[in-house]
Amino acid sequence: MTLNHLGLVVRDIAESRDWYTSNLGLSLEFEVPERRFVALEDDSGFGLLLSQGDVTPDPVSPIIYFEVRDVDELCRDLMAKGVRFDYPPRQTEWGYGPQLRDPDGYIVRFFDHRSVTEPAH
Repeated sequence: MTLNHLGLVVRDIAESRDWYTSNLGLSLEFEVPERRFVALEDDSGFGLLLSQGDVTPDPVSPIIYFEVRDVDELCRDLMAKGVRFDYPPRQTEWGYGPQLRDPDGYIVRFFDHRSVTEPAH
């Protein structure tokens, strides 16, 4: 069994598509404009499916974790783009990394493999 994709409801399909592609580098797999639906894909082929609708993120909303090559390097790049963080990279129970939110308030976190196997930076 392989987890293949995650679906999120977003307020503005274009804003969310652009945020994930411009800031996080996800690629556009396909979109269906008349249905306000976008399929994005990460480097490993995992799909993030976005559909426009009423958004009410709450404490049980999904948290999206991205494994990256180097957390600190990615954070410098995102800060240069003006992306805001809830908190910068730090040691947490899930590894070393930052937390931010997408345009709809969904929590997005990054970690690198090194941070899971080594002590805090």
